[in-house]
Amino acid sequence: MRYRYLVAAIWAVGCLGFASVLEAGEGSEDKQPKKLEERALWRLEIDNDGFVHKDNAFTNGGSIQRHSPRFDRWELMGPSKFSGWISRTIPGLGDGGDRVVKRGSGLTQVMMTPEDISNPDPQPGDIPWAGALGWSESWYAYNNERLNAFQIYAGILGPYSLAEPFQIWIHHVINADEPLGWDNQLKTEPLVNLNYAIKRKLFSSGEYLGGFATDLAVGGEAALGNFMTFAEAGLEWRIGWEVPHGFVSPPDPPASGIMLSPTVEVPEKLAIYFSIVARIT
Repeated sequence: MRYRYLVAAIWAVGCLGFASVLEAGEGSEDKQPKKLEERALWRLEIDNDGFVHKDNAFTNGGSIQRHSPRFDRWELMGPSKFSGWISRTIPGLGDGGDRVVKRGSGLTQVMMTPEDISNPDPQPGDIPWAGALGWSESWYAYNNERLNAFQIYAGILGPYSLAEPFQIWIHHVINADEPLGWDNQLKTEPLVNLNYAIKRKLFSSGEYLGGFATDLAVGGEAALGNFMTFAEAGLEWRIGWEVPHGFVSPPDPPASGIMLSPTVEVPEKLAIYFSIVARIT
């Protein structure tokens, strides 16, 4: 029961922080409101397999993210010496030419379960019960032709991830089956992961932010750590109306992907476009 209150407190703090930043961003009467592209972007992201009525393998991933406004150079972002060191050390993050730069920060929780969540016994032939709670920092430089991104993830695996009480609480709220096997979850372990991604535009047609447009990009990502280690290549296709310059932002939980908001500008009109991503990992 004490975990449930802790889960509620963590998400409440996140939401209060979200609300306070929104309030601060509105500006006062004697100041003009900032343009949309000059404001930070806050995102609450939830990935869940509930719509297929299953709880096997990847069960849920949620994150609260903040993406900085875009800047022409890293030095304009603020007095962070660490960001400056990252931009100089990691290949591809330079701000030369017409590329813009952004930084992302976020709190993420991920949970995995076997298919039979009503079984309280160990199930060695299936996915283990596991939860991870972590903090991510990402840095990315891009324009409409190319993108480079780097991310550091630090978190914890095991009971302190609060995956058990969170899933039990959610299942109670939606009147779903109670998960009974969390006593078998993986033990406490610190998690550290490094991710690096590149994307390049292959083709574009139409008028961005001015009607119908479509583009195709190729990309790759590599991850190294005790949470995720992989190499990946993929194609990303965007098609629709009022498509902004930039790239697709797949909703991958940090460590299995990089937190990104890789659009160059904010559409002033209603934008309706679709993204199709094909990847091999």
